[in-house]
Amino acid sequence: MAEFLKVLSAVLPVFLIALLGFQLRRMDWLTKAADDSLLKVSVNVLLPCLAFSNISNNP
Repeated sequence: MAEFLKVLSAVLPVFLIALLGFQLRRMDWLTKAADDSLLKVSVNVLLPCLAFSNISNNP
């Protein structure tokens, strides 16, 4: 059960960010250009930072 919670805590932020982006796009708060820019930032900056953070916190 502890392993499941560890994996969930690593994966959940990614899904929450994706869900937030989906909802903002659906409500037309984001244009297509903003959507593309945020996708590039998420993939090229935020996701590697999240992965590094989770890897470096392992005992």
